[in-house]
Amino acid sequence: MNTGELLTSLLDIADLKQKSFAESMYASPSKISKIINGKLAVSTAEAKSFSEQAARIFADELYEDNCYFKFREIFPVILDFSSWHDLNDFLYSAFQYSIEQDREADEDPTGTSHKNKYYSGNKQILYMYCIILSDYVKRDIDEPLVLYSALQRFFGYYANLMNKVIILLPEKQREIRLNQLYNPGDLNSASSEYRSDILMTLFKTELFADLYRWELTIDASKPFLLAEDKFIMLFDKQIDGTPQLALIRNPSELDHFNQLIM
Repeated sequence: MNTGELLTSLLDIADLKQKSFAESMYASPSKISKIINGKLAVSTAEAKSFSEQAARIFADELYEDNCYFKFREIFPVILDFSSWHDLNDFLYSAFQYSIEQDREADEDPTGTSHKNKYYSGNKQILYMYCIILSDYVKRDIDEPLVLYSALQRFFGYYANLMNKVIILLPEKQREIRLNQLYNPGDLNSASSEYRSDILMTLFKTELFADLYRWELTIDASKPFLLAEDKFIMLFDKQIDGTPQLALIRNPSELDHFNQLIM
């Protein structure tokens, strides 16, 4: 997902003209046009202010109850936004992500030196989980997307967190294979913390993916989500209990994780 694609999609969803958007951004129409056409990248110095302004404009235009449905073609993995601020913060994170993607594409087209990214806090983790997974779900749609997940979906802290995620089926659905890894020894202790509606969780999962469940000895407190040959998300908690997400896309590190999981 690059900034031009994100802007084009949001302008279309909001039925907003480039000229009107440029005026609200206090930018020239030609500058916005160049960003949309990929001829100009948002600079590192401008990234924060650009993201803040753009997120505010689109949140003003698009927020309403159940507005997440409007974004299904651009964010098939999304949340139900509880307030204007929730949508604003989500869109801010999406613009920050797309601007970083543009910069990395210019500096390292092969992706061999991609730096690891770190995000912390429940909301930031949920936003980035949705944004990143949506981005890769929409790429190379003619190829299967193979996922290996140790995020427990029935019991415990991460099941409670991920229960907030909504999957919206796009018009052209790609093949997704989800290999769910679990350690039965952890289920009893995790079930005291949180328990989902197991049948409903299974039903919703199988609407968008071919689901395979694998019994494995893993550390349930440090789960991961691996998209084969694309990225791995590592979930952990800081000393004070704050949840943290590490995103790894460097090919050499990914190979290590691929081999370990296989």
